[in-house]
Amino acid sequence: APLRRSMSSTRSVPSSVPRWSTDAIFYQIFPLGFLDAPHTNDLTGPVIPRLAQLANYYSHFEKLGVTCIYFGPVFESLTHGYDTVDHFKVDRRLGDLDLLKKVVKELQERGIRVLLDG
Repeated sequence: APLRRSMSSTRSVPSSVPRWSTDAIFYQIFPLGFLDAPHTNDLTGPVIPRLAQLANYYSHFEKLGVTCIYFGPVFESLTHGYDTVDHFKVDRRLGDLDLLKKVVKELQERGIRVLLDG
């Protein structure tokens, strides 16, 4: 693929890389740890809306100049998140799909993009 220059540096990046990402300021969050979720998931327990706690950090992200949040695993898993058992369900220790959509919408309204690690 042809290369192009990043706006903020002299390094070349493949043209397949989204243009917005070449100058983005990323903030990575591992939600299960960041939001103090239990280490194991029995897949039958209650849905705990821990993702809602992220709203407490929105202004902090903005002050840092963050333009993209990169979330570690958010999908249903048994332990640490990287052992996903269902890529179509948000881990019940974090909330549900409606809550994830709400968080993504709120971040986007602040000009912050969201990337999910599957």
